[in-house]
Amino acid sequence: MNETENVLVVCPSAVEKIFLSRLETNRIRFHFLNCEFLETTPPRLVNSDEDLLTYCRKAIQYAAQNEIKAVFFGFDVANIVASIVCREMALPGPNVETVFQCYHKYYTRKAINSSLHYHLLIFNVDGKNRSTELPVGFPFPAYVKPACFSYGLLGQVTQNREDLLSACRNMISEYAPWWNMLYPVFDKYLNTEKYGEGILSGVPFIVEEFVQADAVTCDGYVYNGKVKILGIVDTVTDKRGVVDCYMIPSRHGEKIEQIISKTVISGVVPKLGINNSFFSIEFFVMPDDTVQLIEVNCRMSSTFRNLYLKCRGYDLYESALQLAFGKEPSSLDMGKLYPIGARVYLSTYGKGSAGDLLDFTLVDYLIKKEAYSIKLDVTESQSISAKGFHPVPLAEIDIFSITPYEFELCKNYLRNLLLKERRYLPYDVDILLDEDKIQAGEGIIWNIQENKPMWIDYKFQKLMIYSPGEHHTESYTLPVPAYSIAHKKDGEFLLGSPSGLYLWDIESNYTRAIATEYKGAQLSFNDITMDTYGRVYGGTICEDNTGIKQSGALYLIDEKNQVQLLDDSIGYSNGVALSPCGRYLYFQDSVAGRIYAYEIDLDSGTPKSRRVLAQVSFDDGILDGITVDENGRIWSTLWSGGCVFCCDEITGDILHRIFLPVPNITSLTFGGDGKKDLYITTSCQAWPASKEFSTPIFMESSKNSAPLFRIRFSSRP
Repeated sequence: MNETENVLVVCPSAVEKIFLSRLETNRIRFHFLNCEFLETTPPRLVNSDEDLLTYCRKAIQYAAQNEIKAVFFGFDVANIVASIVCREMALPGPNVETVFQCYHKYYTRKAINSSLHYHLLIFNVDGKNRSTELPVGFPFPAYVKPACFSYGLLGQVTQNREDLLSACRNMISEYAPWWNMLYPVFDKYLNTEKYGEGILSGVPFIVEEFVQADAVTCDGYVYNGKVKILGIVDTVTDKRGVVDCYMIPSRHGEKIEQIISKTVISGVVPKLGINNSFFSIEFFVMPDDTVQLIEVNCRMSSTFRNLYLKCRGYDLYESALQLAFGKEPSSLDMGKLYPIGARVYLSTYGKGSAGDLLDFTLVDYLIKKEAYSIKLDVTESQSISAKGFHPVPLAEIDIFSITPYEFELCKNYLRNLLLKERRYLPYDVDILLDEDKIQAGEGIIWNIQENKPMWIDYKFQKLMIYSPGEHHTESYTLPVPAYSIAHKKDGEFLLGSPSGLYLWDIESNYTRAIATEYKGAQLSFNDITMDTYGRVYGGTICEDNTGIKQSGALYLIDEKNQVQLLDDSIGYSNGVALSPCGRYLYFQDSVAGRIYAYEIDLDSGTPKSRRVLAQVSFDDGILDGITVDENGRIWSTLWSGGCVFCCDEITGDILHRIFLPVPNITSLTFGGDGKKDLYITTSCQAWPASKEFSTPIFMESSKNSAPLFRIRFSSRP
């Protein structure tokens, strides 16, 4: 390719345009030939004067006029168009007959002599029977689906003949326009007499025995008759049999991989005549360790592009481009490859607007931060209603992990974060601030007098104040390093500092030490809180850049600034809060993963008893900030857990969870009208001590900002 080579991209999707544009050089120029009548992923017909036959003719003409040397395709219908253009223009590419036999699932089974029971049903466009008799003894339950459709959509499990015919008639309205788009192309470019009634204008369905078994997909390509298998991807399903995700590597082991490889190389590829093309072949893995073919696609599986790129070092787009030029694909030097990769589906059986089912605000945030590769399958205003056996896919997310356990944590976290139907109670997430000038939020409180949240950024040692009405932020430089703050009176605050407890007047910047030592030992405060008597409760820590050096403690500093040790059996002191009545103090030990509840003597402020209110696993995250709502319930944040949870103040049972699109949630407070809004701070800074906790890493922190979030509940939590 010494001169500029022109590549025609047929039926391009938005994703293909983005990725292929990145591959364009002074030697390769892509020509995107848009099809106005079709949206590709997910497939949907659009009202247009153009049709598929017209588009095929236009593609052939365009290729001739623009000296096209290769044709790129990534989608089923694009596969059909590409094979026709390549044949007419004598370009390298897939065979038209092969593509048709792969796309029409009935003829796929005929070509490979499938041992499963299957049968072709033909309907008129109006749903009336044309050829619907089943062979005697055809087994039920049976699975019926359109013979020519994409992604296995619209398929249904049926229990008897009447159920089967009813399912087909219900699918006619959506499937018939699709078939009517395809038929003129088949009639023009195929020898229709060769295939019989299945290629006629009637609407074809394929019915086959319903198999309950694990499904896998074998991906690879054929170059000049030589088969190269790139990998085998598992189709992981839930208890209903609905696709949960696609995962590589396969869990089925070397024996099954060898059986599938032999079946592909010696059976499927030669019988269907696949050559100079990618293939994506689906199998059932039966309980007796045999395999049964499900479908054959004479194209790459672009759904798995990131999986093969980051787990196998093959870029399917670049490889398909190499094949289109008649060259054998080669792998890339990716450096680090992940052991586990998966395309995870966020799907729903719910009905209504997509925006009521999926949190588009948080999806946009994750896309903006490039935290995950996310593909939206719907628009926010789109009306959603599941049809048939399969739920509606709202979005697809690629996840890469080191261990299966971390993968499961990440998958569940993302579904809890983005699917609104999973929320314990309805709420909306507002991203109030997301600026690089805030990196380590901590110690948030609500200033009752000014009706504003205020918190500390311990990275830049600033006090941050946010005005909700004006969406304005102001900041003050702290007089001493601090992690926490308490409002004493007008303009005066208490600072919990690594060097002690300080009084600070914001306006004058006057600062005075209140308590810096206890029995000669340095008091290094993390979180503090103050009761209505002016008494301060604070937890101390001892750490440096290498980690935790020794255990912490809980102290009381009374109204006369006298320091009293309350509890020295604390591994690492974190959030501290009081109940609305002041009779109970809640204090978190991050090392123990415990929330302690102390009963307080109101006269002296000292604890009368202590009990473990809640125990949190490190798998969920590390206890950090805490607050109490007006009903007395406890709300806590999880560092490295991407989550806030609410627990009952008596039993410790978890009542609610709120997931956020960052891992390190640091502090929280209620505010706003009636204190119904929950304000939450985060951090993107590393915490050296966190390496001492066995917390799975399933999400990377943003490198340049620590957003301030506001949770608005539809009803009082």
